[in-house]
Amino acid sequence: MKRFISLIVVLFLFVARITVSQASEGVAYGGPLGGTDMGSAYLPPQPGFYGGVIYARLSGSKLNDNSGKEIRGSNVKYSGDLAGVGLLYVYPFQLGGGAIASGLIQPLTLSGNLKVFGQEQSYSGMGDLYADLFSWSKHIGGAGIGPAGAPLPYGLTVKASASIIFPTGEYNEHNAISPGANKYFFLPNVAFTYLTSPNMLGEGFEMSTTLWYQSALRNRATDIQSGDVVNVDFSLTQRSGLWQYGLAGQYAKQIEDDTFHGESLEPDGNRMQLASVGPIVSRMFPEVGLMVKAKGSVNVKAVNGMSINSLTLSLVKKF
Repeated sequence: MKRFISLIVVLFLFVARITVSQASEGVAYGGPLGGTDMGSAYLPPQPGFYGGVIYARLSGSKLNDNSGKEIRGSNVKYSGDLAGVGLLYVYPFQLGGGAIASGLIQPLTLSGNLKVFGQEQSYSGMGDLYADLFSWSKHIGGAGIGPAGAPLPYGLTVKASASIIFPTGEYNEHNAISPGANKYFFLPNVAFTYLTSPNMLGEGFEMSTTLWYQSALRNRATDIQSGDVVNVDFSLTQRSGLWQYGLAGQYAKQIEDDTFHGESLEPDGNRMQLASVGPIVSRMFPEVGLMVKAKGSVNVKAVNGMSINSLTLSLVKKF
């Protein structure tokens, strides 16, 4: 579950028995709030500016240990309402036969509430700025005509991006959770989307995946260094006229230890794993250049982290 910013909260300070008064950390992994899913390798076919808004509702009621079992006595209850505003610019020229673009997304925590181990905290505020500094997308395959005469990129499309999360959000080192993380995240990623030829259900079956590698700088306020994370987003969807529907999910695994004052957090470096899956549906409104999308996500695995479910709604429009 994620993210525009991919904001799944991992409350390892409790698992590692660090008190709220000493330090706090949250992990944002794998990209933007709402995640990546359908058409993850595509860039819009026309140059210019595109804007989007997203709303995410998060809820959680279970905190798991390093074996994936619920921590007794944690009595977790978490809820969060997040919003995001994004801007994408597709350049009016190509590089190596592929489209290029840059984008920004600013998240905002409208309201959040966390109860755990008998402690409660409410919070809100601006989150950390997510940026695709540079994205390059190239279609390898044939073309077809979709609804309202729009071209469809049959075959394989690939995309590579250099992405960063900037520590611009509100942060309090004494809180268990804050809108910002107080550290930079570097997120190189590559995406693949394959669209089959038309079938009995419509214009084609689409398979998309994005592979992320996350590396974060040390949080200077707490001297906590988060370990690197690999993350895979995916979707399997059917295109039918102006509609697209199917399943979307993700899996994230931490491959290095978290450290505190240079020492690994016990018992296993606090290495987290999270996995989720759920339905996704979108509809195009070509007459006004608008796309509306809804996605549900149910946690199916949580190690050293919280089991969180989410619902995200998003709209994208060309200016």
